[in-house]
Amino acid sequence: MPRGELSPDEETAGQIVAQKLGGVPVARDVPGAADGTHDLDVELPDGRRIPLEVTSAGDDAIESLCREALERVWEAPALEHHWWIGLPMDGKVRVRALMSNVVPHLEVLDRHEVNEIGGALRTKLPADLDDEAADAAKAMLALGVRHATRKDPPKPGEAARVLASFEGRASSNFGLMNALVAECAQKKVNKLAAAPGPERHLFVWIRNSASDAELAIATQPPPAAAPTLPTEIDVVWVATAGVVDRPYGKLLRLRPPGTWEDISTDTSGPG
Repeated sequence: MPRGELSPDEETAGQIVAQKLGGVPVARDVPGAADGTHDLDVELPDGRRIPLEVTSAGDDAIESLCREALERVWEAPALEHHWWIGLPMDGKVRVRALMSNVVPHLEVLDRHEVNEIGGALRTKLPADLDDEAADAAKAMLALGVRHATRKDPPKPGEAARVLASFEGRASSNFGLMNALVAECAQKKVNKLAAAPGPERHLFVWIRNSASDAELAIATQPPPAAAPTLPTEIDVVWVATAGVVDRPYGKLLRLRPPGTWEDISTDTSGPG
């Protein structure tokens, strides 16, 4: 975002913290401010100002994977039908090579009028495949394709496309959340250390790509274990993406040397 304009995440985080502390958010990283200025202050009724730095954490490899697979149109003129394939949610997948290598095998399946492989059956193939189609299906599964489904033929003048989606199970992992928070704290500590105030706060949005951490926050009570933070950071807030009736899904807070607390539904007032 240009200097002087808070991002939506920064603005929302400032509003959340201000509401919880009973204060008002005031943007600090504005035109004319010194380099390295923190994002906001939360001004309290007694005149104190709480410096707040806002950031987010996720899996950059997963986000790059999704952008490459989903934001590009993968045309395959040799195919007679559009195909939908499921790929593993794995940042090591090389999308461009996979999408290129899968097309000759889809041509074989198209020619043999195979409608689907993989899916819930995983590596089990339809019983009526002949040898050529079975070999093509096995080769696709070996490339990492989880399933392939034949769709409608393209309209006149339109090229067939290979459409991708992702599959993968998230597991609840507070260890990942703590590691992400610790990493964010190290990146932001210098800004907060330079900020005057009675306390220095860090707000971390957990992005969807950190699905294991997101699932833990969404479904489990706060963990007893907490990350080791630089002494310059007094409070950390962690939030997942907003829901219909509020700007966050779950909201956790850590005040070292204490442990994480869930304040998603805390209506007791400033604290």
